[in-house]
Amino acid sequence: MKIKNLRISAILLVGLLVAYAILTVILCYNTKPAISEGEFPFSITYEYRGETGTTSGVIICKYEGSQTIFNEHTRYWSEETVYTEGDYVVYQDETKTLAVQPGTEAGYLMGDPLYSDHHQKHYDMEEPGAYVEYYDYEKDISISGYQNEEELAAVGFRVLDFYYGEPIENSFSFSGVTYEPDNIIFFVVLMLIFLLVCIIFVRKDKEYKYSYLDKSCIIVNFIVGIIAVPFISLICTMFGLTGSGYEWIDQCIYNIPSFTILCLALSVMLRRKGYSKQGFFVQFGGILAFVLMLLTDLI
Repeated sequence: MKIKNLRISAILLVGLLVAYAILTVILCYNTKPAISEGEFPFSITYEYRGETGTTSGVIICKYEGSQTIFNEHTRYWSEETVYTEGDYVVYQDETKTLAVQPGTEAGYLMGDPLYSDHHQKHYDMEEPGAYVEYYDYEKDISISGYQNEEELAAVGFRVLDFYYGEPIENSFSFSGVTYEPDNIIFFVVLMLIFLLVCIIFVRKDKEYKYSYLDKSCIIVNFIVGIIAVPFISLICTMFGLTGSGYEWIDQCIYNIPSFTILCLALSVMLRRKGYSKQGFFVQFGGILAFVLMLLTDLI
């Protein structure tokens, strides 16, 4: 019975689905914060050329999403600075510009642990400071950054004091999965391994002789595998540079290379178990899906 002969194939398919799901969770997981928005007051007191000034306001932080690429998880935060006293431009004339602004990140203030270490490494400081920019176009002097007290003192500027609202305590939880074009290669490798396993373990019955359609199917398998799979994988990866504007289309397209290889594996399984017609036509499933998604995007 043909159904009995498909037992090994069914076991392999179940194993593939489990492996694909595990890889998806590992490589494509998203997280969300318990607290997604916050406002943090700040105040920076400075002295420039003997005169003291203050710039203060509120930093408005908002969570914008997350993604995982190459098993590296990143969360994105936006920030808007609203000034209630002074401005970030301290002094400006035809030849000079001096500006001071908060030197921190929204993720750090919102209690995101992914930003706590990053803040210290990126800014070389354990706590937020003042970010100062000074440009003298006439003398070709450019100063910007955090740890530059000596250079700024030479032009008559120094930070006297600064204050930031304390970072909040936050927690983060799993919020689903999102496929990214940079992760396509990992799923393609998984499917290629599955295809190889099918070739090795799904054997043709000894008494079954290949028909003309079966032999034609083998030739087309090679063409699809050598030409269609690399081409579709490349286009789908490059598609991630622009996107379609519709998330569901993007998610489908990022999985088409894997689906194309799956269709090849199914073709091998079905052909070797006597399902000639099904084995021949199923190998075009990935190509058909690729064309349909492109047409959907164009429409």
